[in-house]
Amino acid sequence: MPTREILASHPLATLRKEVSESNKKLGAIPLNVTDKSDSGKSFRRVLNKEQLIDLMMKHPKRFHHIKMRVVAPRASKAKPAGPKKPRSAAQIANTAKLVAANKARRAAKK
Repeated sequence: MPTREILASHPLATLRKEVSESNKKLGAIPLNVTDKSDSGKSFRRVLNKEQLIDLMMKHPKRFHHIKMRVVAPRASKAKPAGPKKPRSAAQIANTAKLVAANKARRAAKK
């Protein structure tokens, strides 16, 4: 049986998909929407995550297959070790030319 913690570990889109699949297989879960302006909307727009979890907890047998979501840690992007390669005189001169050209272009726009 799912607990609130197990259901809360999943993103809202996953919970919506599970309710949708459950509705297709076993029939619709009543939403009990009290606001008349929301009565024509689907559960996707009406219910936030907490309300959807409350709804799923009312029908735990439909969602017994849901397990705790485990997020794999992402591998960090390590920068290559070692000193940086010094810039050559040609690179420095090229940078100076680009800076001067940008200043001239900005001055021409004004």
